[in-house]
Amino acid sequence: MPSDIPSERFLPVPVVLDRTSWSRAKLYDAVKKGEFVRPVRISPNRIGFPESAVNAWFAAKMEVTQ
Repeated sequence: MPSDIPSERFLPVPVVLDRTSWSRAKLYDAVKKGEFVRPVRISPNRIGFPESAVNAWFAAKMEVTQ
């Protein structure tokens, strides 16, 4: 893999649901409202959430609560 391509993992929906403790409906509602990270289409039948963006979202939430 060329070194100029950033390494990014994509989290599947079940992992994001586990991390957020949200229902699938709440997750998609938050995405629709712009309150959560937009998923990326990985293949015709699969989406994933960029792990770095999900981690940044959590970090921002932690700053608000402190």
